[in-house]
Amino acid sequence: MLNPQQNLLLLGPPGSGKTTLLRDIAAHWGAPEQVGALLVVVDTSNEIGGEGRVPMPHLGAAQWMKVPDPKVQADVLRQAIRNHAPRMLMVDEIGYDGEVSEIYATG
Repeated sequence: MLNPQQNLLLLGPPGSGKTTLLRDIAAHWGAPEQVGALLVVVDTSNEIGGEGRVPMPHLGAAQWMKVPDPKVQADVLRQAIRNHAPRMLMVDEIGYDGEVSEIYATG
C-alpha cells in the first residue's frame, strides 16, 4: 500500500495505465474514511477529476484543482501547497521546469 510519506513517479508509454492507476490511488486516499490524509489533485488535463465544474465522484473528499493552462501549473501547485497543506499531492502531468522546482521544494 502507498504511504503518504513516500514519493511516487509513474512513467510509461501512452496506454500503459498511468492515469488509471492515479484515479485508483485518488479514490483510495480521497475516500471519506481516510480522515487526515488530505489529498490535493492538481489536474492538468482533466483526466483525473473530469471536465466539469464538479469533480468525478471517485475523488471523494480530495481537493481538486484544475489547471486552466499548463503554463500556469507551477502557480497552481504553489497555491495548492500554500492554501491546503496537503499530506499528499497528486499531479497528473509534469512538463515545465517550474513545476519540477515546486514539487522538489515540497519534498
